[in-house]
Amino acid sequence: MAPKRSGHIVYLLKPARTGMRAFSDVRLSDGTVLRQVDRAVHLAALAKAARILKKRLDP
Repeated sequence: MAPKRSGHIVYLLKPARTGMRAFSDVRLSDGTVLRQVDRAVHLAALAKAARILKKRLDP
């Protein structure tokens, strides 16, 4: 049987650093996951989502 997941995921933006991974997870003892996301990756994903949404909404 798979373990039950009872925690939450909290997203934090971090500044871009060369040589560092774009995403990293820190797991706390209560099951909460702190997911650190590179700010540049996050902004690029938002821009791409906005562009796709605009294409779908414009005839």
